[in-house]
Parts: sequence; structure tokens; C-alpha cells
Amino acid sequence: MREAPSPALNTSEEEDAAALEPTEDAAAPPTKRGRHRVLACATLASIINAFMFMNFSPIVELSRRRFRATEGQVSWLYSAALLATLPCFFAGATRMSNADTQRGAILAIHGLNAVAALLRLAAVARASYAAAVASSLALGAGTSLVVASYAAVPLLWLPPQERAAGVAWLVQGNYAGWALGAAATPAVVVDGHSFGRFMFLQALACVVMVPVAQLLLPGSAATREPLLEGPPVARATLGKTLTDLARRPRWCVACAAYAVAAGVGFAVPAVVDDILGDVCGAAPRRAARVGVVFILAGVACGALLGRCPCEKRRRPLLVALLALGAVALAALHVATARPPCRPLDAFGGAAVAGAATIGFVGPALAEAAASAGPDSTVMAGGIVEWWIQVLGAVVTQAATRRNGFAVCAQTFFVVVLLTIVLIPACVAYLYFCRNRKAKVEQQRVEPAQIRRAPSREELVVGGAAPPPRRRQRRQIHVLKLWLYALALVLFFGGWLAWKNDLNGTWCFRRDSPFYWLQGHAVWHVLTMGALGCIY
Repeated sequence: MREAPSPALNTSEEEDAAALEPTEDAAAPPTKRGRHRVLACATLASIINAFMFMNFSPIVELSRRRFRATEGQVSWLYSAALLATLPCFFAGATRMSNADTQRGAILAIHGLNAVAALLRLAAVARASYAAAVASSLALGAGTSLVVASYAAVPLLWLPPQERAAGVAWLVQGNYAGWALGAAATPAVVVDGHSFGRFMFLQALACVVMVPVAQLLLPGSAATREPLLEGPPVARATLGKTLTDLARRPRWCVACAAYAVAAGVGFAVPAVVDDILGDVCGAAPRRAARVGVVFILAGVACGALLGRCPCEKRRRPLLVALLALGAVALAALHVATARPPCRPLDAFGGAAVAGAATIGFVGPALAEAAASAGPDSTVMAGGIVEWWIQVLGAVVTQAATRRNGFAVCAQTFFVVVLLTIVLIPACVAYLYFCRNRKAKVEQQRVEPAQIRRAPSREELVVGGAAPPPRRRQRRQIHVLKLWLYALALVLFFGGWLAWKNDLNGTWCFRRDSPFYWLQGHAVWHVLTMGALGCIY
């Protein structure tokens, strides 16, 4: 007769089963304490930083009189803050991308915001253009840390299911602060006295935020805890990341395309006051409303895309948004090319263009991170944002003219070409290289095939094809010749477009608002296509 198991054995077996049972739950990493406070502090720093970008651009005439400067010099206050991210990003990206130094980097953003606000208060009080430029440089130094935080903070503090929403929260929070600055500055600042009072309140808020952020952020011991799902390397370094990304042509082309497109999104609110004021004679408040509609439409679209991530259809979605942005910017140029301007068309074009240029930033960063390698995922989004700041400054200076919207539309057409043609070409090239490498490794595994070459009789009698390497070499040469021929044709077509300048013999006449756009767009598109073929 079989004995019943003893209670002691039952107890031990139950304990073993209980120990083995929650393995799936144990695989899910625990959430880090204080992650929402870190996200809130980083978002507040980003909002304040973006708000101060719009201190002078919506009130160009008042700023010009206050500093005794030209319109180009006032526009330079916006571009200088963007260009200041160039040297500062290299020092700030590493600190923002590592857990033990991220707390100090977030505090540094609030400190640089306070320094920039105090310098702008002094600049307005003393009517000093040099102090205003210095404030833009300090603001740009803080921006370099802000753009590095978009991907680094969610990666180091949030669980995987919350990271997409965290990135969208940080990115769209920055644009929301930008929209708030574009709306509040012309509404509050109407004369010199209100200008000084506005700068004083801004400086007071920035100074108060420094101790508040220090209290909200978790202690330094909490930041050194094991990461939720740490980066693949022990410490993210900029040199290793740049070396890895430079070897990935798909990521390089995607970075260039997304950075140029988002740079256009930075440029439009900065130049809308000049264009609507000079061409349409619109008041600064109405021009500011167009800029606010542009930014808010982008924020709403970006928030929706952040809540509905679709990784499989992300690239077609980006191409569709870029094409829509190009058409919307062209329509915005037509609506404001010459008086009388059509305000409803301007608002509609601004809304669609904002949704396309700003709303695609979140999916573009996700696509750039997917194109990067495992060793460079932490900094890939920050590097794309760094290029966005640079190209935003360049496009802003190029678009500060009466046909600035045409410049933006032309740039977007070039970006669409880059995205449609070069990124699939890079994917095909990488696929070809991967297959070739796999064949070489397979031949190394079977050395007998390498030592023994097929005889002439086997090739002739058996009707065998030429050796695989020779056939691949021939295909590569044919592909190169075809690409060089296409590049020559594109260069010749671009030269003809530039030489003839489309003097009324092409689609649009000289008095058409599309006259300037068509010649230069054709030249740039063909030239960029030729360079892409050579690459």
C-alpha cells in the first residue's frame, strides 16, 4: 500500500513551487522610484527653455527699436541660441545619457535657464544687444541638454511600455512651451515698460525653479540604482556612438532628412512675423496667431502619434507627413505671396504644415533609434536633435525674406526625395552586403570549395555559370556605371534649370507665386539626387 507524503515534504514542495511560480513576474523589471518626478523636472526645464526662445521673434519691431538693431540682427538672437548647441552638446550628451550624472544635467538645464533669463532682463533694462546675444548663448547651452534628454530620460527611468509616451511627453512639452511663448509674448509686451516687466517675471520664475527642481529630483543614491533596462554598454560615450553611427548609411540619410524637416519646423514660427508683416501688412498679434496655430497643430498631431505607435508602418507614415508638409508650405507661400493675403488660407496652411513638420518629430526619433545599433541607441535621438538645432538655424537665416515660405517648401521637397530614394537604396545596399558576407562565411566553413576551383571542362561541358564572385563583381560594376550615368543626367538637368532660370517657358510665368520656387526647387532636387547616386 502506498504511503501518503508527509506534511513536511508537502510544505517543502509547495515552497519550491512557490519559488518557481512567479518567474514571469520576476522577469518584468521593477519600476524606479521617483521616475515621474524626474520626468516632470525634465519637462518643466524643456518648457521654460522653449518659452524663452520666443522672447524676441514675435515682437521684431519692438526688439529692433529697443536694441537699435536691424531685423537680421534680431533674427540672429534666435539663430544664435540654436547654433550654441554645437559645442555644448558634446559635453552634455554623455552626462545626460548616464544614470549617475543625469540628475546634475537636469539641474544644469534649470541653472542655464536662470542665467539666460537674468541676462535678458539686463539686456532689456540696459538696451544692450551684446547681453541679449550672451543670453542666447546660455539658452543654447541649456538646449543642448534638453535635446539629449528626449531619449535618455525615458530610457533610464521608464519601463518599456511607457517609453514611447515619455518621449512624446518631453518632445511635445518643448513645443508646447514654444507655442506658449509665441502667444504670450506679443499679447503681454506692447511697449518698453511691459517689455521690462515681462522679462523680470520670467527671470523670477526661472530662478525659483532651480531650488524647486533640486527638491523634486531624487537623491544621488537613487540614480545609481540598477537601471530598469540599462543600455547595452556600461557607459554611453559620444566617441563610440559616433563611430558606430557613421558606419550605418541608413541612419545617416535618415538623420539628414529628419533634421532638415524639423529644422524647417523651427524656422517657420521665427520668420512668420517678418513675412506677414512685410508682405501682408499684418499686425504682430495676427502673425503670432499664425505661429501659435502652426505649433499647436504640431503638438496635437505629435501627441496622437505618440499614443498610437505603429512600428511596421512608421516609415510610410513619415513619408506621407513629409509630402503633406511640402504641399502645405507651398500653399502657405501662395496665400501670403502678395497682398491682399488670404488669412483663412494662411491659418489652414499653417495648421497642416505644423502637423506635418512638428508632429513627425516623435516617430522620426523612434525610426532613427531603430536604424541605430544596440551600442548607440541611447544617444541616437539626441544626435538627431542636435542636427535639428543646427539646420533649424541655417533654414531660419535662409528663410528671413519675403519668400521665406517658398524656401521652406523647397527644402521639404528635397527631404521627401532623400526619404523616398536614398533610405531604400541604403537598405538595399546593406541587404546586399549582408548576403555577400554570409556567403563568404559559408565558404570559410567549407574550405574544400575554396581550395578546389572548377576546371575549364566542368564550366564548358557542364554549362555552369561563371564563379559567384566574378558574377557579383560584374553586377557591381554595372550598377556603378548606371548610377554614374544617372548622376550625369541629373547634374546636366540641374544645370539647365539654373542656366535658363525657367524664364517663363516652363510651368509658371514670372508673375506667378510659384515662379521662384520651380526653378530653384528643380535645381536643388536634381543636384541632391545626383549626389545621392554618387554616394
